[in-house]
Amino acid sequence: MNRSANESLAAIAARCRRELARAWLSASDVASLLKTQHDISQVRILRRLARLFGVWEAEERAYRYPPWQFGLDCKPVEQLPEILGLLREEGRMAVGDRSGSGWSEAEWLLSPHALLEGRSPYEFLSIDPDRILKIATEQFVADSDAGGF
Repeated sequence: MNRSANESLAAIAARCRRELARAWLSASDVASLLKTQHDISQVRILRRLARLFGVWEAEERAYRYPPWQFGLDCKPVEQLPEILGLLREEGRMAVGDRSGSGWSEAEWLLSPHALLEGRSPYEFLSIDPDRILKIATEQFVADSDAGGF
């Protein structure tokens, strides 16, 4: 593939990410969802501790938070730190996003998965987070035990 084709693909991917992220929550939206016990600085801390999942939206120069990480109680799912830890572990993700943008994790969560009959992990995250944790553990821990990616 030539350079201009790669740049076009990169531009298309950036546009798709931007459109997706714009539909997600801002830090102030999350602070409101968490019933103001957390201000925006607390939202940032929770993201850094992997208690919240956010992706960097470069054009806005801000993180955006997908709504599917919240349960019916409006709190982030309890298993989220473990799931994100598995996704971020050194050498476990094929893409290996070390930038902290969150997009590699988002791609795994949004992609169809064979163990979910072709559905995506995000569809089950708030309703059956133990299942998603189990799948991530099976995929990443089993792969690393067997020589991994």
